[in-house]
Amino acid sequence: MEQPAPKTATTVGGLYRMKWQCPDTVTAVYEFPGDFMVTFTGSINSGVDDGGIEFCGSEATLKIDRARLAVYPEGLASVPGTLAPEPEILVRSEHDGALDNVKNFVDCMRTRKPPNANIHAGFEAARTSWIGNLALKHGMKVAWDGVKGRVA
Repeated sequence: MEQPAPKTATTVGGLYRMKWQCPDTVTAVYEFPGDFMVTFTGSINSGVDDGGIEFCGSEATLKIDRARLAVYPEGLASVPGTLAPEPEILVRSEHDGALDNVKNFVDCMRTRKPPNANIHAGFEAARTSWIGNLALKHGMKVAWDGVKGRVA
């Protein structure tokens, strides 16, 4: 969406099943410049669908898990017996990509080559999560000050 950081974040969560240092169930709502919102909901309560991730937009839905990546366009009829159309893009995983990611990281450390993934996009995604974590920690909606690089 080409927005480096959200304007605000509101997060709720708690420890319901696993007693450790971060919530096992969390919902974060981010307001972004450009007049759109992103909602993240995650929980460690179920292993159905491999706990993948789903991005629902106004033009398509992207589903990613360890088995596949699939893009479903909006406005098409569902396949009989399902609630989704045929995917416009479907890529099946050949294997678990975790080993490929670790190998790429180690190769980059040895050779100083850039990683396969975009560093800036990774930083922006991580920063968004950090802003959401601060909202959870403070128990209130927080605003991001991009000029000062901190929660206002």
